[in-house]
Amino acid sequence: MLSIWPALSGSDIDEWANNLRPYKVTQVGITCNKGDEDVAHAISKAMKQAGWPTPSDIYVPEGPVGTGIAASTRSAQAASALQALFEKQFGLRVEVKEYPSPDGFVLLYIGIPAPRVRIGPT
Repeated sequence: MLSIWPALSGSDIDEWANNLRPYKVTQVGITCNKGDEDVAHAISKAMKQAGWPTPSDIYVPEGPVGTGIAASTRSAQAASALQALFEKQFGLRVEVKEYPSPDGFVLLYIGIPAPRVRIGPT
């Protein structure tokens, strides 16, 4: 399966790391579709450069996943920074779901973007 996500260059990874560095998280998870492992590993590398814990493995499930971010309330600002990077890099504003938790977790899902919904007259 081919990736729908463009590759991140070394300078892109550095930019992501610089933007994520101010935010502290205690746990990171990444899930992606088969074929999207390269972009998932590049984002994981940026997280590591930013001082975030990175998953030892990137989870690739059997079925497709959507694209989004889940985060604890404690990591909401980190999730917003990640959301902004997605929008700048890929032109896609991913949804962030926030969960009340004392843990500082961020879970990233890299998969099929939800179709854009057009509101109003066409």
